[in-house]
Amino acid sequence: MTTARALKSARQSLLAAALALAIPVAAQMATATVRGTVTMPSDVSSTASVVATHVDSGYTARTTSTAGGTYTLPALPPGTYRIVVTAAGAAPTTQSLTVQVGQNISLNLALAPDVQ
Repeated sequence: MTTARALKSARQSLLAAALALAIPVAAQMATATVRGTVTMPSDVSSTASVVATHVDSGYTARTTSTAGGTYTLPALPPGTYRIVVTAAGAAPTTQSLTVQVGQNISLNLALAPDVQ
């Protein structure tokens, strides 16, 4: 094997090793996930809107709960959030929550009937 060929082979091996190590690092996202269940009064809409607003940046993540009340807010950057849950016929509820990188947080919320 010539020197040039040996260097090319060594570079290719080094590149392959670097890529193999980079894949797991890329899979570790610098975010958090919040999931839970919204409990609603029986006379209220079957789904709820869940909105998380990052207090410092204003970034907003939104989802709608399932008919069973479960929701997931994935890929939230770390920081403090204001979580607001609304549903037709219910009074909105607000919760403050701080998330850190890699956290999977369970946050169950309850809505009360709207008394208006």
